[in-house]
Amino acid sequence: EFKFTLPDPVADKIIKHLTAPGAKGVAKDDFQRIKVQIGIARDRQIDLQRKKRMDELKDQLQDRIEKEVKTGVDEITTLNSSIEEKWQKLKEPDVKAADKIAMLDKIDPEMAQVREKIGSQQQIMKQIKESTEISLKDWIQSQLSEFYSKLKKVDTSSQKIGREASRLRDAAGKQQEKELQALQKRGLEIIRQYQKAKDLLNDAVFEEMSASNGKERVVNETSFLNFFAKCGKECSNGEAVDIPSEEDLSRLLCSWDAEGHLDEEKVREILRRCMKVVNKTTLTDGVSSKSSVVRKLEVNEVLMLQSVPCKDSEIDVLRVKVQALNDGAEGWVTMSGNQGTEYLKEGGNIFKVKKETLLTEDLDITAGAKEKASQLKDTDRRLLIGELVEVKSPMQEQSGMKRVRCTALKDGASG
Repeated sequence: EFKFTLPDPVADKIIKHLTAPGAKGVAKDDFQRIKVQIGIARDRQIDLQRKKRMDELKDQLQDRIEKEVKTGVDEITTLNSSIEEKWQKLKEPDVKAADKIAMLDKIDPEMAQVREKIGSQQQIMKQIKESTEISLKDWIQSQLSEFYSKLKKVDTSSQKIGREASRLRDAAGKQQEKELQALQKRGLEIIRQYQKAKDLLNDAVFEEMSASNGKERVVNETSFLNFFAKCGKECSNGEAVDIPSEEDLSRLLCSWDAEGHLDEEKVREILRRCMKVVNKTTLTDGVSSKSSVVRKLEVNEVLMLQSVPCKDSEIDVLRVKVQALNDGAEGWVTMSGNQGTEYLKEGGNIFKVKKETLLTEDLDITAGAKEKASQLKDTDRRLLIGELVEVKSPMQEQSGMKRVRCTALKDGASG
């Protein structure tokens, strides 16, 4: 009836309990009580078997949680802790913009990895829950709740860093631009101090800054660093000179050329300063104001400086070698007279586009015209009316047009 084998110890206990003192066995009237005791024993055995099975299932699930859940969540929290540590360093006030951007470039893919791992881990936990027996649903939920909480905390942290990282990257970009402008300004100041100390023209600066690569002279990182080390000695006058670090000098070189190599024309562009004629004067062929006149200079003409100003000791005025923007004429001009008359004023190199035109890689705008009749080269760009450009070279005549090398202030495009 019970389909159950009663263990001997249990049977002995039942018989002993139900047998009256002195009797040989259980009375017939107590047979029902025997059946009840056997039923109880059977239910107890079933409970023990069920508990044993549940314990085995729990052990299996615990083992799975340890291998598939805990290991994965620990990996995610460790990675997130590393990101948070980098994030705190990144927010320190003395971190340079370039370093911030470099750190963000490392953090971004790590955060993407965290988000991907969180999604994968949540899917694993969902599968474990769905495959667990109904009787263990509450238990498995309690075992997984700790890991859900950890993942939620990591996800909240990751999202917060993600939002702030976007704003910080924008701010770092602006900060980097300011730092780079300050670095370029300081670099030019040092070069011009050296140029003045050694009485060098712009072309002579290139000779001292460059090195031979077998075929031609070019400024590379080594020659660039060596040149600034030389500047520190020549410009010091016994005092310490604030020469940028080698790291900053490498950044400076790359800001002037992405590949870190400057040719002679590029150095000319970097060193060029423009001044506008504010009073009529003359362009002469020598540093002395008494030298032969090349031509007259009209008000509003733009001149490109080829040297640092030097003194004409005969009449105590500052003279500078220049090249006229409109026709390329070269010579020397007085910056201001000994009676206070000002002939040149800083500026004049910013022009406004009055008619839409092309900014091209080639000097000859007609080059390849047949091939690009319907579309621009990848290196060409339209200059729109009202755009501002910074002039980088004297005007040159080509195909009946006067052309000039310049850089668009809007996006830095050159041509």
